[in-house]
Amino acid sequence: MGGEPAVDLFVEKLHGLIAKDPDIGPFHKNVDWAKLHLHRKQFFIQMFGNLNVYQGKDLRTAHSDLKLNDKHFEAFMKLAKTALSQAGVQPDLTEQALMLLEGTRREVLNK
Repeated sequence: MGGEPAVDLFVEKLHGLIAKDPDIGPFHKNVDWAKLHLHRKQFFIQMFGNLNVYQGKDLRTAHSDLKLNDKHFEAFMKLAKTALSQAGVQPDLTEQALMLLEGTRREVLNK
């Protein structure tokens, strides 16, 4: 995907979009964005590059209190696709990244 700088830019773009989104933005109103940026960056580096760098909670635990549903996940996926594009990620790599993210749906939604 372009290594750590590309993932960092993706997370930056994603957070800008999330903060403004009416569906999932409210879940982030009291979030420490710097801490979340680091956790998401580590998670995505591990997910996209298979490096063991993530030290946060597992997805199920991290999202268990939020009562998220498929509508929220779909909103996230739409924002992720936009953020990947804004970060300059090539379309084929964007599709691969979205497939990996889709694979987290059950854990994020605690199904």
